[in-house]
Amino acid sequence: MKKLFLIISFGFGLICYAQKVNISKQNKAWLDDYKAKDFSSFKNHYAEEAYLWSPKDFFSSQQQIENAYAGSKWKITSLDSIFETKAHTKEVLYRVNHLSTQDNGNYLQLLIYQKAKICFEVLLPIDESADLNRKSIDILREKWMRLSNSHNLQDLVYDCYAENALYFNHKPVLEGRIQLMQEYSYMKNPNYTLHLNPIYFEMTSENYALEIGQCSGSYSGKYIIIWEKQTDGKWMVCMDSNV
Repeated sequence: MKKLFLIISFGFGLICYAQKVNISKQNKAWLDDYKAKDFSSFKNHYAEEAYLWSPKDFFSSQQQIENAYAGSKWKITSLDSIFETKAHTKEVLYRVNHLSTQDNGNYLQLLIYQKAKICFEVLLPIDESADLNRKSIDILREKWMRLSNSHNLQDLVYDCYAENALYFNHKPVLEGRIQLMQEYSYMKNPNYTLHLNPIYFEMTSENYALEIGQCSGSYSGKYIIIWEKQTDGKWMVCMDSNV
């Protein structure tokens, strides 16, 4: 069955509640516009260069996201906010929702807000019946930190990231290991160190998990990782962000 891991981190001023909290005004406005099929208003919840990623789709503009929702047959019945935290700037907010549809479909929705606009959205189907175990992901996270802190960029990218992994950080989304190698070149600095401390973790199925955490070391902001199980059974990062 689905497992939800919430970590209370008083050291960073974060209090995360396991129970559902009241839907926010932003969530309510988003849901009201969707239900009304008012997609001219609906698209305005998104930045012009917004992205939406799911295991089957990737959309890279406000217009593409509007078209995707307008063409969907979803009848969304509820949208409950279960986790929210500020990123390293006041302009950026991370929010996790549980989204339910009339046909009993359940989804984890991650929204990254920047200046009150959604700039990145993730939708992960929730499989309530899956038998989940996060041990392999915990081991891979430790390996990620070990390779990063030993400045072994080649092994970090090729051993920990999926072939078509995405990276999002205040710029057009990067895709693939070659672009990641270029982006992460700063990790070669011998003085570079980084520790990843999860503050929210949810496995949505046997193949996907969402992690939001706090970095410490050379970078002190938040991070987001989507973990994906590969066809060979190995877990890898398929989406990484530290907006």
